[in-house]
Amino acid sequence: MRLKCPSWVASQLIKYVHTPQLRKLTIVESDPVNPGSGRVSLAKLIILATVCDIDTRPPLTCIALEFYPQWNTFLKMVTTYSRPCENQLETILRTVELPGFPHPSILRPLISALRGEQVAIPPVSVDARKDKGCYFCRLSGWKCIYLTKGYCSRYTPYNLVSITAETLGG
Repeated sequence: MRLKCPSWVASQLIKYVHTPQLRKLTIVESDPVNPGSGRVSLAKLIILATVCDIDTRPPLTCIALEFYPQWNTFLKMVTTYSRPCENQLETILRTVELPGFPHPSILRPLISALRGEQVAIPPVSVDARKDKGCYFCRLSGWKCIYLTKGYCSRYTPYNLVSITAETLGG
């Protein structure tokens, strides 16, 4: 089963509904006019998903985001879901889908998290801290070549790339 919804809907689903057939969860922006609006409720979803009882949390094999997350909390969720549990040996998280490949300083810890390894919070790229550039480039750690305030054509929330533990020859 697949579900595509804002993170606040997914939070309610995980909290109140047992979904043993949910394999792919796609989180969309809550407010596409205001980029980043979904990040706060995504953080709440991540916290809920990592403390949720192993027997009741959905056995996700893929988490897709149509935006870039707050990396430190997202990596905790990926690590938690990537470790096999006694009752979910076959259905551990194997894939994360994002609007584009993040900078290697973020991609490497993400791949390690998909392997179930504890990871350090990736350092924010110097370029990502600047206010210049588009939303996607700043949050993915890359320098924006277009230096716009909105979106550039480098990334799109509609053609997501898949990242697995084997990405980069893992």
